[in-house]
Amino acid sequence: MRVFPWDIALAATDLCRDSDPVLALSSTTDVVAAVRSARDVSLAAYILRPGPVESALVDAARHGARVRVRLEGQPFGDVRGDLAAGNRRAIEELRSAGADARLAHEPGSAEPPLHLKALVTGDAVYLDDRNWAGDGEETIVRDTFSQDRRMVADAIAGKADPPSPFFAAEKHDALASAARLLDSCTKRDDVALESESFGAYNSTYYALDDLAKRGCAPRILIADREFESNPKERAAVEALERDGADVRITASDEKFALVGNRAWIGSANATAAFDRPDQLDWSVRTDNAAIVARERVVFEKRWQSAQRPSFS
Repeated sequence: MRVFPWDIALAATDLCRDSDPVLALSSTTDVVAAVRSARDVSLAAYILRPGPVESALVDAARHGARVRVRLEGQPFGDVRGDLAAGNRRAIEELRSAGADARLAHEPGSAEPPLHLKALVTGDAVYLDDRNWAGDGEETIVRDTFSQDRRMVADAIAGKADPPSPFFAAEKHDALASAARLLDSCTKRDDVALESESFGAYNSTYYALDDLAKRGCAPRILIADREFESNPKERAAVEALERDGADVRITASDEKFALVGNRAWIGSANATAAFDRPDQLDWSVRTDNAAIVARERVVFEKRWQSAQRPSFS
């Protein structure tokens, strides 16, 4: 198993909590119900578009619940400013309803970039990998482990906690966690990974490249939008293909990895993590059978319709 400089303390830990009783598949419907019944709720998202989750937060604030919302103040690659404008609109609407809502990581701020998509209630944290889109194409899990909930609540409040063996709230730690899972692979395991964007110079990439060179032939799905617009991403993917990985392009932009009957899911893309302070992202490793089966089904469905990349 490869040990990364930031990962030494976790290198000897188990890969997953046994049977993972604290995790369960959830849905936008469950999240909305949790917001409506909560007296105290915190949400973080990279962007927040109009939809059922935003509406539930506004209603909760209007009816007296304590609602805190943090959205990214400088969305990456937002050339026209549309994403930032959308976040400002959401913040204004939430504030008018009585919520404690603001943009994080605005220009000139020392705050870390905010890529976390999580909602904390009194007894659980709901984790999403696609900004609460509500279209049924994202993975949402409900996590009732108190340490995980506390780590997310602290991250939203601006406090950094060290990662646990199974959970991370920052990008470096999230990618290192995925790399540990990938490094555990044997040739009996089917390895599959999906990421919205992709690049070299991160622990997940190096672990995939090692698997490819070992003859494990990892299958990788990458969102076509990012791939087509980024020459560095295409070069990194082409190098993986030469080393034995099987890469395809898809319209989806989820983020998860599968090794046999274990899974890593999160909000962190498999790209370089250079920001200091580290970008806020979440990840969890699990052997929960329902979660692993869900990710297997959606991966195989997308794989069948995905296209092989062109590097010309």
